[in-house]
Amino acid sequence: SLKRKEKKRMIKFHHTLLFLLVRSTQSRNIAITSDGIALATEARGSQRLITYDALDNQETAHSFGSSLPNNVNRFDDVAVDPNSRARDSTIAFAIDANSGIVCSFNLRERNNSRGVSLDHIGCTTQGVNTSPFVGIAAMGGTVVVSGGTGGASVFTYDEDSGVLSDRAT
Repeated sequence: SLKRKEKKRMIKFHHTLLFLLVRSTQSRNIAITSDGIALATEARGSQRLITYDALDNQETAHSFGSSLPNNVNRFDDVAVDPNSRARDSTIAFAIDANSGIVCSFNLRERNNSRGVSLDHIGCTTQGVNTSPFVGIAAMGGTVVVSGGTGGASVFTYDEDSGVLSDRAT
């Protein structure tokens, strides 16, 4: 059927995209939006996040400077809300495993130029347990941080603006 062929094509596209992103940036953790934009952390660990738009073949490193809290030194994992309601954008999240701080971002394709913009929205004020491993997932106004043997922490966020709650619920 046509739907099945389209689904296979999209899966192949996403696999190719992930391969290209890992190869080109040596990224450590990657999330991909429903429209095919990849978001990744850097392998060497830094405050920068990498986006890759396969349609434009454009890789962009995003730095946030002083807009991040002092205790956010690097990003270790990323997530995107596949059902984000933000207008013309996707709400994305990144976590610093050392501080346990989660930050939110507005990810969107640029209209008049190539590439992707990634704007910092805000960060939680409370760190969570991230030992010995950390993972992050987001959907429908909820961000879940898996802190390995330390257990899970749950934050909420506004689905339209991407603003995170300050503390885990």
